[in-house]
Formats: sequence, C-alpha cells, structure tokens
Amino acid sequence: MTCGIGFVGGVQLWTTDATPREVYVSTAAVGPFSLFWDVSRINIDTKECVLVQQNVMSSSVSRWQFIVKTGLALLCSWFDPPTAPLQWFPDDEMQFRGNIQLDLVHLGAYFCARGREEQDFKTLHSCTFEDSNMELLGSSGGSGTARMDFSESISDADTVDIHTCALTGNLASDTTTYDRFDVTTCEHISRLAGGKEKSDITGFVINHMTKRPQFVTYDTEKQTTEVLSLQGTGEASDTCPGEDALLTNDLEFIESFFASSMVYSIISCTSKNDTWVIYAEADRCQQKCEGSPGGYFLFNRSSSSETIRANKPQSLSSTSGQRIELILPSRPELKGHLLGEMKPLRVKASDGEELLCYLSEPPNEVFMNSPLILMIHGGPQARDTWGFNPLVQLLCNRGFRVLQVNYRGSTGFGARFIRIGMDGAFCTTLQQDITDVANYAISEGLCAKGRLAIIGGSFGGYSALHGLTFRPDLYKCCVAICPITAVGAADELSKKSFSGSPLVKKYWENVYGKDVSKQKKSAMDASPLYNTSNIHTMGR
Repeated sequence: MTCGIGFVGGVQLWTTDATPREVYVSTAAVGPFSLFWDVSRINIDTKECVLVQQNVMSSSVSRWQFIVKTGLALLCSWFDPPTAPLQWFPDDEMQFRGNIQLDLVHLGAYFCARGREEQDFKTLHSCTFEDSNMELLGSSGGSGTARMDFSESISDADTVDIHTCALTGNLASDTTTYDRFDVTTCEHISRLAGGKEKSDITGFVINHMTKRPQFVTYDTEKQTTEVLSLQGTGEASDTCPGEDALLTNDLEFIESFFASSMVYSIISCTSKNDTWVIYAEADRCQQKCEGSPGGYFLFNRSSSSETIRANKPQSLSSTSGQRIELILPSRPELKGHLLGEMKPLRVKASDGEELLCYLSEPPNEVFMNSPLILMIHGGPQARDTWGFNPLVQLLCNRGFRVLQVNYRGSTGFGARFIRIGMDGAFCTTLQQDITDVANYAISEGLCAKGRLAIIGGSFGGYSALHGLTFRPDLYKCCVAICPITAVGAADELSKKSFSGSPLVKKYWENVYGKDVSKQKKSAMDASPLYNTSNIHTMGR
C-alpha cells in the first residue's frame, strides 16, 4: 500500500466526523500503474482495509482493455483515448463523486463528477497537456493544489467548485481559477476566485464548520491571502451574513501585525473557526518570533482575555477582542545571528521574458565585492519563494551573495510560463534564462567576472552542470547535488525506470521534446555527462 503523495496530486488522505476512527486513503499496488490510485477505508483500531473506490487500472481485465484502447487511439486519430482516474475527491458524506482523469496518448486532463444518485462520471471540464498547469497536479510528493468541493448533501442544488485551468475556450485564463459547475447539467455557473495576473492560486484555507474554503493564497513576489467570497451563491457566507467582512477584518488585523517584513500562512483552524494557527516567517530574524526568522502563532478572532502588555512585541490584541500571540519560534537557535536580506528582483531574459529572481546579500559590510552564487531550483516544474532559506543563509553567512532564478517552466506564474519551458526548452531557452541572469549580475556589478558560481539539486543540478560544461567561461565553480547528468535517449538508467510508469515517461517526453527523447545524438549533445571535455577550457 502506498499513500497518494507520489509524482502527482496532493496528499490524498481524508477523515470524517461521522467515523473518527477511520481514515480514507489512496492506495495502489506497487508496479507500472501505481500512480493510478484506488481509495480504501482503514480502521485505525482493527487495521482493517476495505476498498471503497476502484480505479480502472487496478483490475487486470479492465487494465488490458485500457491498454488496447490506448493503442487504437495511437493508431487512429479519430478514436478517443480512454481515461483513468489520477486523483479522487469526496463529498460531505465521503462519497467519492469527483476525480481528475488522464489519458496516456495526449496527457489530457479531464475534471469529472457524478450526481448523488449516479454511478457514471461526467466530464465537466477538460484541457490538453499543453494547456494544463502543473500547479494543480504538482511535480513532487503531495504538492498538487487541485481540489473539488461539492455542495452539501442537504442542498437542493448539486454543484461542485473546482480548482482548474484552461488556456483556451470559454473558461480561458492563463492562471488557475476556482469555478463552480452544475453536476447535473455539466454547465459552468460562475468563477469564484483566481484569474490573477502572473499568479496561480497556490493554496486554500478551509472553514471546518462549512467544510468549504474560506481563503485562497497567491504568490507573486511574496505570498498573499484573500477572502474567498461565496456571498450570493447560496452557500457558506450566505448563512452568516457579514462573515466576509469579518474575515476581511481578520486578515487586515493579521497583516498589520506582521507588516511587510513577514509572510504568513493560516495552517489550521478550529472546528468553530474561532481560533487559527498561523505560521509566519521572514528572510531574517524577527523580534516578534523571539529572534527566530519564523514562528507559530495563535490567533483568537474574539477573545475575552485581558490585553497583552505593550512590552511584548510578539503579541498583539485589539479593542474588538482579536488577539495574536506567539506559540513557539521555529528556529530559536538562530537568535542573535545576523542573516542576509532577500530582495525580489525582476530580470529581462534575452528574448524579453521577465524572470522573477531573489537576491540575498551577506548581512553586514565586512564582505566587500562578494562573490555570487546562482542557486537553481529543481523540478523543472517548481519555484523559489521569498522567506527563510537555510542554504541561502548559510552561504550568505560565509560571505556570498545568492541569486535564485525562477526560469521559464517554473510553476505558480500561469500555464503559459510553464508551456514555454517545455518541449525541449529545458536545454535551450530555459538554460539561456539562467545565463542571462548570470550576465545581468555581472553587468549590474553584483559580482565581478570570475567570481560567479552555480549550485543546484536534481534538475537544478542538471542546470548547474549544463552551465559548467556549456558555459565554462562564465562560472568559476559548480556544485551539483543529485544531478541529472544524461537526458532523454542518452539516459539508459532512466529509460528503465520510466518503463515502470507510463505517466512519468510521457511527462518527461514532453519536457525533453521529441528530438532529445528519441534521438541519442540530440540527447548526448544536451547531456553534461557527454560534454565534460568542455570543462578543460576553464581559465584559458
């Protein structure tokens, strides 16, 4: 049994108030189709595991039917490829009435639901792989933000709210959106949130009384939180008139406490929604966190407790009863240490594409003419964000400037930005983004030529090695952590591992593009492993 926190999807584990000693979890047998999950119910006391929802791919007969139909779709363009569930979503009675299905021909995504008394799933919305957004499915364990929220079972209307994406069609938006659909008619009703310029919806905060999201988060230069208004939709805040205004007031109170020097996330709420746990952090140590760069806080929306004394900067209360107090600092051992300041920086790539970067500098003026390290994130469908980063701060403490690059293909900035980093861009324009940022740092005096290094892990490690082997004149040093050294058709080990998951194989084929995926010569040309002779030109 494996928990659904693998290559795609969020963490798929659910509990219900009706049976608190039982959990629902995505399960699958180990093997080629282990990413296509069933749903099982597990009794915590007896450890009994009961299959609740079966995936078509977990039955040998239906799996072979799926494979045959997929083959027909590959041979005949008019034959619609079959789909299989990749992620499940329950309603308030723990009936799994929603799922996201994928086909293995085009990697198209289908957002499906079934009515309360129906057995068959209907497609409410679909998008091609080219138009899809990896922010929803995620590219690492449990990182997906896709969700479906069904209307209450007692409600006359049968609707579902879906965190979705679409670059074309009636629902077109470059960034992800949260939309309401009628399950019975499959019609789109309204857009509830999202569609922000250059920021996907990056998270939801749930009200445990209504079982529905009450906040959504976005992340451009820094993370922000907004009220998800359901006013006028017949749900949630309609049952509590003025609740949207109260939530807005709460956010304003929280933001005034942390000010612009910190970012915060509401990570948990009580069943009555009167007390929230908040995690807040900054790039440097904060007095509010007792000298730590971050900490966990308790926010009471209405409290009868006496006002906190003004000489306790880590606490704040208002005349209306709102109160914030520190529970515990996240890294108390850093108290008294000077940390580097992280600043958002926007850099134009050579083709005009804007790249959001983060520049962190040593904490004092002792380090003059500091060398600079480009730190490249993995993925490639991932991103860097503003806040405390232990490796960045370690390097700053040793006298290095650090510049993090959100190259094309990074998540969180919309589907278009992801798409221009696919189909072979990983070894061309994506790497050119990194080179352009390096040249920008030199031209702007952030470091002198010959005092620039590059570091990265996983795909970031590939990018570090790519810089070292293909631009040896630019970098003085390279650190590649668990890197990809050979890609596509040149990577014999990955070809073997990909055979275990057709979904993973198809994804990487879309990342690498046709030439690198199929032609060994093209793949070798893009692989640092086969170009190490270039490194000898350093210093000449």
